[in-house]
Amino acid sequence: MNENISIDVKICKSNFNEEWNKNFIKSYRNVEVKENKKVSEWIANWPVVYIIHTKKMKEAYIGETTNALKRMNDHLKNPNKNYLECLKIILSNYFNKSVILDLESHLIQLMLADGFKLKNRNNGQYAHDYYNREEYYYQFKKVWEKLKEEKLVKGNYDKLLNSDMYKLSPYKNLDNHQMQVEASVLKKIFEDLLNDKQTSIVIEGGPGTGKSVLAIHMLKRIKDLYNEKDNNEYEDDENDEDFISREVDEYLRELIRKYKNKNLKIGVVVPMFRFRETFKKVVKKVEGLGDIDIISPYAFVNTDKDILDNKQKLYKCKENEYDILIVDESHRLSKQNRIVRKKYEKAFENGTTQYDWIKRCSKNQILFYDRYQIIGPIDDEKLEIELLQNKNEFYYYQLKSQFRCKGGSDYLKFIKDLLEEKNPEFEGDYEILLFDDADEMINEIKKKDNSKNNIVARNVAGISWPNRKNKKEVLGKYKWNDMNSTDWVHSKNALNEIGCIHTVQGYDINYTGVIIGNELKYSKQKGIYVDFDEYKDQKGKSGLENNEKDLIRLKQYILNIYYVLLTRGIEGTYVYACDEGLREYLSKYIKKQTQENDYYKSKENKELLMIAEDKEEYKR
Repeated sequence: MNENISIDVKICKSNFNEEWNKNFIKSYRNVEVKENKKVSEWIANWPVVYIIHTKKMKEAYIGETTNALKRMNDHLKNPNKNYLECLKIILSNYFNKSVILDLESHLIQLMLADGFKLKNRNNGQYAHDYYNREEYYYQFKKVWEKLKEEKLVKGNYDKLLNSDMYKLSPYKNLDNHQMQVEASVLKKIFEDLLNDKQTSIVIEGGPGTGKSVLAIHMLKRIKDLYNEKDNNEYEDDENDEDFISREVDEYLRELIRKYKNKNLKIGVVVPMFRFRETFKKVVKKVEGLGDIDIISPYAFVNTDKDILDNKQKLYKCKENEYDILIVDESHRLSKQNRIVRKKYEKAFENGTTQYDWIKRCSKNQILFYDRYQIIGPIDDEKLEIELLQNKNEFYYYQLKSQFRCKGGSDYLKFIKDLLEEKNPEFEGDYEILLFDDADEMINEIKKKDNSKNNIVARNVAGISWPNRKNKKEVLGKYKWNDMNSTDWVHSKNALNEIGCIHTVQGYDINYTGVIIGNELKYSKQKGIYVDFDEYKDQKGKSGLENNEKDLIRLKQYILNIYYVLLTRGIEGTYVYACDEGLREYLSKYIKKQTQENDYYKSKENKELLMIAEDKEEYKR
């Protein structure tokens, strides 16, 4: 930490009314912050972050400005703000414009996660980088602790940072590329809505590229612009540096204004039950998103046997009922398959898929997609086929920035190359270790888990063992995850269980221990290959036979599963492979845990030796 940057935070308070400035100046007339500079002088010419809030109800607006005097007077004229009662202005000697933009965004996300109902709109700000950003960001915790002293906020800082509400916040700052993708997509969607043209837009990105964050950010942005009553509300957006936001919002505002005479209906489709429940939980707490449908793909079709047997209404929705459907994790949409429960059979007749249902029931679709996360024959590949063969009918964007894994995009490429045997190379600052002993790896992951520091570490495995309720199956001694849990990663007993692809896909974990089961093996003659009988997910291989053609398909599904599992870890990934041949292959590219220990031991011995030599030199 640079000692020259130590944020000494001062929080100045006032009632928020027409007399606020007089009372503020009176209260802080003689209080100095820097040299002979008085607090009262700073409110007209210094970058600050401020919070306007109610006394009892947890409602707040958070902003930044270089002229608090003018800014508060503007807010008092706004009926959406002037009922708020209290004002807090956060001051520091070391604030500049870039710092307060970053702090503002950070506090918005933290206070949302802390249970506040925020009056902030989502104006599409993008992420700013600036000199010494890491040092400043490290000290933002001081600001939060000061707000706790003021009894404005309650939550543990580290715990909030790791919460779903923080990670999926619609107030996240986007990077420049995400901003451009969002702007282009929304522009095209509303142009086509006005022209009664159906549009399917695909946004593809690998693990950790911010697909779900962009989906909820986009949702909030649309609703904010659609619910805007007049241009006076736009005073929220003080930051002129966000020229992309300004320019696009003006154009989008005009498009949406033309569409306002129609009732805009938006829904979000999330195929995976556990992640859908998490998404619902977040959306429910965000201002302006309460009327959004967060639904399963099966919500579009009837399953009532009497209705279907009488050949009555198959679909619950009328055609084009939704103006926009945002589909998160669209690679998990299903197609007809004999494992699908009988009550859905008629809905899948004639080769229709969930993707077809979505297209029928909506005018426009925004599909977030990752072809490398298709993990079984039930997943619908029609989207990929249409994307590749009929690209002109789609609008296609690709997300590349890595936001989850500290190893960055290089680590994701390394894992892909490792699984595909394509000369993998990785030298990034990321903890990936190979273990010769599964028990040792599992115990190391348990040690990494630290609830006090809010570090989440979990062990996961491929489906090389059957999942029977209340029985220890994995490696004959460990219990599978509770499949009934809606949020297994954060569930009470998760540390003592082994997770699987179905309970971790879509989630972030600080450290992940990955057990590669005997369904994946390696020999010098075959390379990496699949043992059909050792793969225990009957749904995952339904319709496939133990023949050369089907084994190629099954291998890709299984490699995709491990690609997902090996890219969950934010800070580190530990690996154990059951097959000795596969362990030997992996050891060529992943440092062994024993080598890591030897490194630290040798380093420690060197340091001790140097100390001893120094002592001998001193004696002489």
